[in-house]
Amino acid sequence: FEADVTYAGLNQLLLPLRDELSRLPPGMQDALSVALGFGPGGPPGELLVCNAALSLVVAVAEQNPLLILIDDLQWIDRASTVVF
Repeated sequence: FEADVTYAGLNQLLLPLRDELSRLPPGMQDALSVALGFGPGGPPGELLVCNAALSLVVAVAEQNPLLILIDDLQWIDRASTVVF
């Protein structure tokens, strides 16, 4: 089921970082919020989502060590694999 939902894999990966979205510039924050289903709006561009996700991970990793593990990558939706 989740393989058919756009950015479902990215949502699972970044959900623990949701409270950190405020670290992003407003445009990136809005795009990532929409892509992850946290906020309203039209679908953001893939490149903007990729940059926002990377910026979020970098911002969090600059403050604390961060380990990202992805299991069952073959089942993740196409949009999330573009970001990964």
